Amino acid sequence: MFDIADCENSTLVVADHSEQVQMDQVKNCRVFVAACASSIFIRDCENCTFYTSCRQLRLRDVTNCTFYIYSMAEVHIEFS
Repeated sequence: MFDIADCENSTLVVADHSEQVQMDQVKNCRVFVAACASSIFIRDCENCTFYTSCRQLRLRDVTNCTFYIYSMAEVHIEFS
């Protein structure tokens, strides 16, 4: 599992194959995630652009973000 947390004003690149990726409290970033075999969880993020390829994408509390996604399943938007 790859975990990204508490990043601001950065470009983040996960260029290797990963099983699962979690992102929490990322702000004003560009995030690139290469092939993810399972799920990508994105929570509490603001003003970001995400480029992802995964089996499943799950979102919660994401504000003003842009997504460029390849996913084998529908995107899941969670409400808490």
